[in-house]
Amino acid sequence: MTLRSTLPHDHDWHLHTTLSDGFAAPEDVVRQAATLGLRSIAITDHDCLDAHRGGVLARLGATLGVQVVVGAELDCSVGEQETEVLAYHFDPDSSGLVAHLLGVQEQRRERFRFYCYGMAAAGYPIDPEAVIHCGARVLIKVHLYRALHAAGVSFEGGYKGYKAALADLGDPPPVAKPPVDQVVALVREAGGTAVLAHPLYYREDIGLEPLLRAGAAAGCRGVELVYPYHFGAKGLGLSVVHAGLAELEQLVPRFFPDDPLLTRGTDMHDPAEWQGRLEELGG
Repeated sequence: MTLRSTLPHDHDWHLHTTLSDGFAAPEDVVRQAATLGLRSIAITDHDCLDAHRGGVLARLGATLGVQVVVGAELDCSVGEQETEVLAYHFDPDSSGLVAHLLGVQEQRRERFRFYCYGMAAAGYPIDPEAVIHCGARVLIKVHLYRALHAAGVSFEGGYKGYKAALADLGDPPPVAKPPVDQVVALVREAGGTAVLAHPLYYREDIGLEPLLRAGAAAGCRGVELVYPYHFGAKGLGLSVVHAGLAELEQLVPRFFPDDPLLTRGTDMHDPAEWQGRLEELGG
């Protein structure tokens, strides 16, 4: 593969914290980044900007020699299929983006409440209110999964079995997944830029060509090019990754011909895995 990330190897622009579904507080992520020798990171919590309010992380990073880029991972859609973009360098107080994400967070909260009370009513050993008030700003299905696991509950097939159990509860309150052009427009109005997140994950459901075409038309600047797709037990197979990257090699110059932003990120949630994910990315 001749395409290369536009970011050096000591940059990681895809990280999560306890504000969404990560295991470490934002400040601790910045400190560990310094320990790992990273010079630039982007905290990209799901549909959440709170880590970047007030510039606290940027100031902490400056004392540690780590640039902290304002970022977020935002849900959207291409056609009927869900996807995500990574947004960078935007104003975290932008009224349009803030209003949109407050609405998304409320919808997520209502869906999460439905799942928590539904699983409790089905006999699972959880206190719904305790799980709902777990401290995350953005409530995601994985928070309930972790709470059930902590209570000694296991599902045949792991997380896939858990999602099947949720499906048995009936239709949850919806969470909007706006078209990618609407989400990217909000990011650009906030002074930021966006790239398509981990595109190989959508190769089967959307297709890389339709995905990149939609992203380019929406105003994305590029894609997340370097990503640990085959890290861990749930990773994609090497042959699948190699085929997908070969396809990207052909498509990226076609849809992003002028100075594309080709990022790299570990998608770190658990700090205990961070070093391994960085090693998977390579130099």
